[in-house]
Amino acid sequence: MRRPAAATVRAVSVIADDMTGAGDSALQFVRTGWEATLLLSGEAPPRPDLASPRIVARSTDVRAADRGTARTTTARAVRAAMATAGDRVYLKIDSTGRGSLGAQVRGALDAWGEAVPAAAVVCPAYPEAGRTVVDGSLRVDGGPATGGAAGRDPVTPLTTDDLAALTGGRRARTDEIAGLEPGDIAVVDARTRGELDAIAAAVRDAGPRILPVGSAGLAGSLGRAWNPAPASGGGRARLPAPTDLVFVTSLHPVSSGQIHHAATHGAAEVHELPADRVPDPAVLARLLGEAAGPPRRCLVLTTPRQRDGADSGPGARDIAQRLGEAVAGAIADRAPRVVGLVGGDGAHTVLAGLGASAARVLGAIDEGMPILVLDDGLVPGLVVWTKAGGFGGTDLFTTLFADSSHR
Repeated sequence: MRRPAAATVRAVSVIADDMTGAGDSALQFVRTGWEATLLLSGEAPPRPDLASPRIVARSTDVRAADRGTARTTTARAVRAAMATAGDRVYLKIDSTGRGSLGAQVRGALDAWGEAVPAAAVVCPAYPEAGRTVVDGSLRVDGGPATGGAAGRDPVTPLTTDDLAALTGGRRARTDEIAGLEPGDIAVVDARTRGELDAIAAAVRDAGPRILPVGSAGLAGSLGRAWNPAPASGGGRARLPAPTDLVFVTSLHPVSSGQIHHAATHGAAEVHELPADRVPDPAVLARLLGEAAGPPRRCLVLTTPRQRDGADSGPGARDIAQRLGEAVAGAIADRAPRVVGLVGGDGAHTVLAGLGASAARVLGAIDEGMPILVLDDGLVPGLVVWTKAGGFGGTDLFTTLFADSSHR
């Protein structure tokens, strides 16, 4: 296993617990001047000689996994990254603390520590999305994360706001990062972008003996710390055409409100897919063709009870996967130009079903909404945007569907 470089950082691997998180974190690096690839299957290519810094992001899909599976799967992904594509690894976790956080951190330390004895620094704050860490506790829009949608998540409900309890770590200050010992898991506060920048600077200065862990928020600060050259274009990009299809598996009420707003304003044709059977991809392809008009509407396909979040239990994940396979079949049949995927489970299943090995990350159409272009598979060149369920304002989809050049 290649020992990570102590100083120069030109290649970073992002290991995320779901697909939308992988894309969003990759986007933050793009915004700070990095080239980014989202790995969808297989392993990263051998590291090239790069004119510009490069990141490779991948999803382990372990947010809802048991602790043992999450730890071993994360460790395996980190080992693969170290062998092929990384001076550093960034472990991306949920910004609201959901899922198998502690096991993911331990798995990453297991693998990274085989080359460099290291401590983990954990801060999932993302101030631009209302996520902060205050006195070691997770906050969303100023209140306890458990009091919001994260605490009511039907698949991975957040049971405590105490980040140290969730990770098996302890609280630490930014100025204590340099003194951490191998195996330590340090939880650090951040309320602002400036505080995230300070954490990133401390991680940079400590070199490979610190494994950074966080959300897309810390990813942006690390991108600037590891590559201080100014970015070109700010990571913003235009969609080449209107969005034809959106598949929504997130049960977050924010996404439900966005769908309802778009439907009531005539910007979308919404179909809730059945839970008890897998729809024929040919039927979905026909719906996609009909939505193309005239008059043109964006076709929005949701998992059951998506609009009120009433689904419960781990069966929601299985439903999303089965329906995602059918949606992938419809996309392969009709070859639309632009597709949106909302929620990590559905994004993972659809992209796998399309057989693509990798996608280029071009930029963003909005905060937390990266634009990808598939390199290969059944629909090479397909433009895909992704979004985590809790991001964006109520009129986000309405505006986006009405304006293909939305920024």
